[in-house]
Amino acid sequence: MDVVPEAAQEAVRPPRVERGPYRKGVQRRQEIVRAAAQVFAERGYHGGSLRSIGERVGVSSASLVQYFGTKERLLAAVLEEWARESRP
Repeated sequence: MDVVPEAAQEAVRPPRVERGPYRKGVQRRQEIVRAAAQVFAERGYHGGSLRSIGERVGVSSASLVQYFGTKERLLAAVLEEWARESRP
């Protein structure tokens, strides 16, 4: 059995390439932001829950946390989207 030193194994491995966001992930994020905007408009920030936003998009509140981290960051994404849309 040949044992290859770990340093030699790493020299053989191709370098890791950082990948950008996947198209479906970007689309899902946009869907979530749109749904959050609707929920916040209807119920206000405090009245809108991650669960109600997730239900509109068909994902769990845990998935929303994966995408945005917190409800506050989701609100920030909604406000950024509104700012982008309102630019001339």
